[in-house]
Amino acid sequence: MAIGPMDFQIALRMDDVGASSKLFEVYSKRWMGVGNALFLKYLPYFRAWGQYRELSAEDWSDIVRMLHEHDAKLTVAVTAAWVERSGECVPYPQKWPESYQALKKGSKAVASVSRVMA
Repeated sequence: MAIGPMDFQIALRMDDVGASSKLFEVYSKRWMGVGNALFLKYLPYFRAWGQYRELSAEDWSDIVRMLHEHDAKLTVAVTAAWVERSGECVPYPQKWPESYQALKKGSKAVASVSRVMA
């Protein structure tokens, strides 16, 4: 029996929304991990920094629209707080209020919104 496009489902999941690691986590892929020792990972030759921006309210609205268009669900794991370089914890709704509201508004299209508590 052939499997058609409607014979299976795919789970969509997005983790670490609001995580400060996207800005502060520096690592190395060099020399089988030895590049992570001490200060080496901060040197240009060793550094492998995966910086990326946080999703904007417009991005969330686009995601919700696409979910509606495709009758799809998405599980989103929101990190409870952004950790500033100083160590201060800023709750996600305070750090990105517009994104939080857009995500909250679109939550009917999202399978679940879980907050990872620190």
